[in-house]
Amino acid sequence: MLDIFIDNGFLLYLPEITNPNLPFWVKVMALSEEIDEIQVDEEDELQCCFYDSEGQVLAIQIHDPVDSGGAPVEKAIRFANQVLPNEIVYEIIEESRVIKGALGLTNEISQQEFISIITDETLTEDEIAEKFEGVDNVFFLGESQDESIQNLNSGTGE
Repeated sequence: MLDIFIDNGFLLYLPEITNPNLPFWVKVMALSEEIDEIQVDEEDELQCCFYDSEGQVLAIQIHDPVDSGGAPVEKAIRFANQVLPNEIVYEIIEESRVIKGALGLTNEISQQEFISIITDETLTEDEIAEKFEGVDNVFFLGESQDESIQNLNSGTGE
């Protein structure tokens, strides 16, 4: 599990440490003792990466990488990608979404809920649209398709 703390529009990420069961404040205090170098984002001085004397990342502070609508925040992701591997950045983004979802700060539905709605044959198109109204991670256009899209989907390639 990632050590991520989100507060007041910012995210602090601490890579895994030897004792993950420590309270968060102990981890932050330990961080302050180990910092040897701070890399400040050239485009936003509030984003920075903290390194130890061996050049290992101790922590990164970025803007919250997910906005209130669940969309990625480019400036946060850009800086995180400069100092962390892509898979860690992806995990940070997903964890931020999970945290916000658990706190009710986004209005998203799960993939399972989505499939349940669109495969429910008892629902009309209007009822489906109503279920998706206000949901942040679904953009429902309805079932009617443009004739050219239907031709492409028929396997003719036209």
